[in-house]
Amino acid sequence: MKRLLTVLIASLLAIVVSANVSANLIENWNFESDLFDPWEVSDALSESTWELNDGTKDPDGPGTPLPPIEGNRDAKSSPVKPGSSSLSQSFTVPTGFITFASLSWSDRIENFAEYFVAGQQEFRVEILDGTDAIIQEIFSTAPGDPPVQLGPTRRSSQDLGIDLASILQPFAGQLLQLNFAEFHENSYMNITLDNVELLVETTPVPEPATLLLLGGGLLGLAGYSRCRRHRK
Repeated sequence: MKRLLTVLIASLLAIVVSANVSANLIENWNFESDLFDPWEVSDALSESTWELNDGTKDPDGPGTPLPPIEGNRDAKSSPVKPGSSSLSQSFTVPTGFITFASLSWSDRIENFAEYFVAGQQEFRVEILDGTDAIIQEIFSTAPGDPPVQLGPTRRSSQDLGIDLASILQPFAGQLLQLNFAEFHENSYMNITLDNVELLVETTPVPEPATLLLLGGGLLGLAGYSRCRRHRK
């Protein structure tokens, strides 16, 4: 009988404890598609563009063609006039309890101003809400950083000490935006991106009916056990 009770309890718990679900929320994450979609390019006060680079892209300014970071293509910014531009993609935060989340990407940074200034000569990675308000800044260049970082450099929210799971959890089921922004007010700056991954692992939250089933089953088992003791 004890063995039967153990099997029944394990079966009921299996209804609640489901396997974690893991997924990369970013589409066309390695830019190998012939099109940028679903990435969106936004330029403000400039003629800067983000383009797919197959190794032949010769950006305006001092920059020279460079082979893709990996594979056949990557994404590269090529500013023409002072201003700013961004490369972004919307994603839906999974429902359920987020047990793990990490944003990672590979980049090359070529800042020909030879210094960084916040909001003027800067490369920034951030998570935005539906109104384009910043929820969390993941990375930004800072004064004193090497102006040219050909690397390529692999960066991640984990290595930067950011608990992305707790940041995303309040927005479960909502549409957010990953945004790569570059500001080039003082001189040319080329940013190259590849292998963008937003990995999120979730555990489904049991529905109320499932919890009632579990509770009822456990109560039934407890009642049965008491009856057995009384009969003895």
